[in-house]
Amino acid sequence: MTKRPTTEFAVLQAESKELGMVLSRFAKVPGRAEHWMFEIDGNLVLDFWPATMKACIPGKGAGFFVPSNRAAVDVAKTGIIPPPPTKSERQKARSICRQKYLPSEIRPKKKRRKARHCRKGNQDCRPHKPKKWKYHEYIVSPAWFARREAIFKNRGRQCERCGSTEEIQVHHLNYKRVGRERDKDLEVLCRGCHENEHEGKNGVVMDPMTRAYLEKCSVHAEES
Repeated sequence: MTKRPTTEFAVLQAESKELGMVLSRFAKVPGRAEHWMFEIDGNLVLDFWPATMKACIPGKGAGFFVPSNRAAVDVAKTGIIPPPPTKSERQKARSICRQKYLPSEIRPKKKRRKARHCRKGNQDCRPHKPKKWKYHEYIVSPAWFARREAIFKNRGRQCERCGSTEEIQVHHLNYKRVGRERDKDLEVLCRGCHENEHEGKNGVVMDPMTRAYLEKCSVHAEES
């Protein structure tokens, strides 16, 4: 009982032998893409590179595309050059064959986009991620007071709930973007409405840090 060939090359080699052809392969550089040769009676009838799916018939055609390895056997036997494939067929065939016939160390790797940056002296010009603030650090920082003044400039110094113009402060409606708030995340309130917002709901008692912040805001408003 004869042993059946297992690899695709061995199967194609057996089929070529039945058709009166000799199929052999070699690599010009060890570890590089393989080069297949189809011969009839010692005469070369087809050169084929499975990694790129390109073939060459000596004296007839060079560099044409073969849709599959099995089709290369038919081309070698008939000498008929197949019509050019579509772009999608060519890309699909080449990607499959590269994975099968090219060693992993020389397979084309996906290009990764490098972050664009420059250096001016010792200063790094790469874009930095915004600082993640802790709320109690942020509300006493110059960054928050600058943001607060910008809100006053855009909306005015008047409570948006009761209309008062005394002891005006800025209230966070949510804390999802502390340090990078949007205008819709902030509300202009007087001190009374601000304290009611923090302490008046469900009997919640204001924490000491927030109360100290409100006191600082009041002093700041009186000085300005």
